[in-house]
Amino acid sequence: MGRNTAISLSSVLESDEELECNIITRFYREDFIQGASNIDGLDRLLSAGANIYALQDLHSKLYIFDGTSVITRSANFTFNGFYKNHEFGMLIENEPVFANECSDYFNGILESRCLMKNWF
Repeated sequence: MGRNTAISLSSVLESDEELECNIITRFYREDFIQGASNIDGLDRLLSAGANIYALQDLHSKLYIFDGTSVITRSANFTFNGFYKNHEFGMLIENEPVFANECSDYFNGILESRCLMKNWF
C-alpha cells in the first residue's frame, strides 16, 4: 500500500470512528524499497484505527464494503494501481450473500494462517 493512498484511507477512517478497516498485506522488504509499500502510510493507518495483518505470498486484491458490496481487481492499493496502470477489476454491489462469502474467505485466511497483527 502506497503512502498517499494510505494517508487518504486514514483520513476517511479518522472522519468516521464507527468504520472498521482490516488490511492484509505481504510486508515484503522489496515492496518497501521500491515504494510499492510505505511504512509511514501503514503507521498512519494504524493510528487511524485500521487492523493490519501480514501474510506472505499474498497476491489477491479484495475490498469488502458495508456487507453488501465487493471489489476484486488486479490493481495494488497504490496511486499507480488506481490511476496509471492498465488494470482490471469488478465492482459487485448489493450482493450480501456474495459479500458474506468474501468475508468468510477473509476470516478463513486470518484463522488458518500464522499472521502477525499490527506488528510494527
